[in-house]
Parts: sequence; structure tokens; C-alpha cells
Amino acid sequence: MDFLILVFAVALVTLWLSTETGAYLCRTRGRMEEDERAALGVILTAALTLLALIIGWDVLQAGHPPPIYSNGRATRLCRGRRCCPSE
Repeated sequence: MDFLILVFAVALVTLWLSTETGAYLCRTRGRMEEDERAALGVILTAALTLLALIIGWDVLQAGHPPPIYSNGRATRLCRGRRCCPSE
């Protein structure tokens, strides 16, 4: 939490630079052909799907954090029964 503003600033600058780079490349390269546009659509769909899966997994884990055990034996015992053995 100490570096929250720093992380936000770095992310903002990175996104801004990537937007500027994309706009520059669009101006210098010109229009895309139809097969290039179709390939970009596939890549964009795959990237957005992966992003949705990562966000969904993070939300799921935030709601149910994994239990922390003191030793490996207890972890193996708890995986099968979904509970922590009394020590």
C-alpha cells in the first residue's frame, strides 16, 4: 500500500506511451489489409478473454482466500477433507 501512487503513475505513463506509439504506427503504416485486420481481431479476442479469466480468478480468490497451514502434512490432510485437523 505504500507504493500505490507510484504504481498508478507508472501504469498511467505506460498506457499513455503505448497509446501514443499505437497512434504513431497507425499514421506511418497506413490502413491494414483485410487479412491483417482478421488476425488482429483474433489476437484481440484472445487477449481480452485471458484478461477476463485473470480478473475473474482474482475476484474468486479474494472472496475465498486459501487457508494457511503450519506444515505440509496438515496441508495434504486438509485438501481431501476441506478442513483443518486439530493439532
